[in-house]
Amino acid sequence: MFAMKLHTREQAPKEGKAEEPKQPAEPFAPTQSDYLQFLVDSKEVYMALEDIVNGNDKLAPFRNSGLERTGALEHDINWMATEFGLERPQCGRAGTTYAEDLRQMIKSDDDIPAFVCHFYNFYFAHMAGGRMIGKQMSKLLLDGEDLEFYKWDENVNELKSRNKEAIENFASSWTREERDRCVNETPNTFKGGGSLNGYLFGGSPH
Repeated sequence: MFAMKLHTREQAPKEGKAEEPKQPAEPFAPTQSDYLQFLVDSKEVYMALEDIVNGNDKLAPFRNSGLERTGALEHDINWMATEFGLERPQCGRAGTTYAEDLRQMIKSDDDIPAFVCHFYNFYFAHMAGGRMIGKQMSKLLLDGEDLEFYKWDENVNELKSRNKEAIENFASSWTREERDRCVNETPNTFKGGGSLNGYLFGGSPH
C-alpha cells in the first residue's frame, strides 16, 4: 500500500521507507507547563491542517474525516489551565513555524502530494505513538486524567483504516513523480512534528 510507505521501518517493517526520526540524547522531565505548551502548539498545527483541507476543494475527501482534533484540544487546554492554575500560553515557535509552513505549502495543485504526506503523518502519528505519549503524560503530570485529545468518536482502528483507504484512493491517479514527491516530504513531517514533541522530550524553545 502506498500509505504504508510513509511509515518508518520501525512502524511498518515490511513497507516502511521513511527515515527514522532522531531521538534525544538525554532524558528530559517535562512539567505541566511544558505539556500545556505542547497542547497549545499542537492545536495551532491541527487548525492549519483543518483550514487547508476545508479551504481547498481538491482536498474535500479529507473533510469531516473524524480525525479532527482542534475541538478536543481547546477543551483540554482550558481544563489544564483551570485544574492546575496555569496561565494559557501563546503558541510557541514550534507550533507557529510548522503551522505557517503548512499554510504556505500549497501554492498550486502540484503541492498537494507533499501536503498529503504531512496530513497523513501528523494525524496517524498521534493515533499511534501519540496515544502512548498521552498515557505517559497522564500518569506523570495529570494524576491519571485522560485528555479528550486522545479520544475519538469511533473505534481507532476502524478510523485509521477508513482514512488510509481514502488516502489510497486519492493517490491512485498520481504519477510516479507525484508519489515520489509525497514520500520524499516525509523527513519534513518528522521535523515539524518533532519540534512539537520537543516540549515533552527536550529540544524546543518556548
